[in-house]
Amino acid sequence: VDIAHTDPVDLLVTLKNPEGVGVVLWDQSSPNSEDLVGTFPTTLSPAESLSTLARERMGGAWTLVVEDVSGGPIIREGMLNSWSLRAVEESVSNGSVSPPITVKGVGQRVSYRCTLTALSKLGATPVSAEYSLVVPGEPAQPTISTTDYEDGAISLYATVVDDGGSPVTGFTAACRSGATTVIASSSTSPITLSGLTNGAAYVCSVTATNALGTSVASALTAPIIPQEIFSGLPIWLLFQATQ
Repeated sequence: VDIAHTDPVDLLVTLKNPEGVGVVLWDQSSPNSEDLVGTFPTTLSPAESLSTLARERMGGAWTLVVEDVSGGPIIREGMLNSWSLRAVEESVSNGSVSPPITVKGVGQRVSYRCTLTALSKLGATPVSAEYSLVVPGEPAQPTISTTDYEDGAISLYATVVDDGGSPVTGFTAACRSGATTVIASSSTSPITLSGLTNGAAYVCSVTATNALGTSVASALTAPIIPQEIFSGLPIWLLFQATQ
């Protein structure tokens, strides 16, 4: 962590894992300096043991919460300049006599290096060479690249830059106008939502799905207003044609 603060004794710093389990790193202690800069648990001592997180899942979004909990009359300013996290997850499983051996509790979209050792009455044979893999997960957040509209309908063109290691099987679009929400799904892009009210403004988002789950929703579009599109010759041209 690199936190600029005139008096770190006012700070409470908590690290939360993807499951929301937290461990207090700093609880109003003093590093004998004006800033809190260092690495837990080497150059800085955590207020609570990091082993609290040892059996929790590593893969996902981690959160660092920094609070100034001082209740004194002097208001001090601080800045979280940067922070980073290095997490190492190790899973061990004992299988039956014959493979496959199933290792449970691994995180999605996480890179693992695996080895295999056979056990006998004589002990463990040499460890196998490492096998590296990335566990697939749900698709990344899609992007709505283009929108279109027609009479009572909106079409959304969505792209996904990362399918999570498993092919995208479909898209779901949701368009909201006031208290009304219309939802439609499609196996491919574009996704067309029909039955909309002409002249009403809709904001839309899209999610992508694969065999392992559904992505977070895309950013909302700007308001889209479906309306009837008239075809044929312009009125002025029809008038001239009758002269």
